[in-house]
Amino acid sequence: FYISQGYDVHRRFISDIGTGCSLYPEFISRATIDKITTLLHEDMHDHNIEIWGKSLDRDLEETSANIFGKLGTIDYIGLYYGTDTQIYEDAAKALNNALKYAEFLISTYNEVEAISMAKISDAERARQQSAVFARASQRYSNITNISSILNDLPYYRLLPFMYAVYKAQPDIGTFINVLKEMPETEYAAIGYLERFCSGCSY
Repeated sequence: FYISQGYDVHRRFISDIGTGCSLYPEFISRATIDKITTLLHEDMHDHNIEIWGKSLDRDLEETSANIFGKLGTIDYIGLYYGTDTQIYEDAAKALNNALKYAEFLISTYNEVEAISMAKISDAERARQQSAVFARASQRYSNITNISSILNDLPYYRLLPFMYAVYKAQPDIGTFINVLKEMPETEYAAIGYLERFCSGCSY
């Protein structure tokens, strides 16, 4: 129906656990890295909302959970399995892949937004945007239209920036303390985080 009305459509399937949810067979059967990352991601949501009593802007909330889930997984696996193991290498690779995806997603979004703002006909706008999505989907099959970008953007738009802030800290514990005191609004939070990362800017 929505497609026939000219809307972009992205169908999202929710299969992760969240605070207060029960574990289920599909989750148990996942790869170890995925399980650890999901649990830590949701744990950060719980800390933000329930323990620290915050109501962060959406992109701050999702990105802080996303970055902690991935960094925490690497830290945990290093302690539990060792840093010279294949699973540790795979966890580090998962973070690197997420950062690459974030950069590509942001670039694609900026390109599409520029086309949306251009003074061109609707037909030409649609043609140019379709060309962007055709190229993008060759690299990441989930990027198919504007709706698919907007689905992932809250998790990835601030990820490279937050990762740079993390890299400027001596350890993950210090980084968590930085996140704990982060302001709730994005504008204030970016200014706050920039103070912990010399040369970092968003």
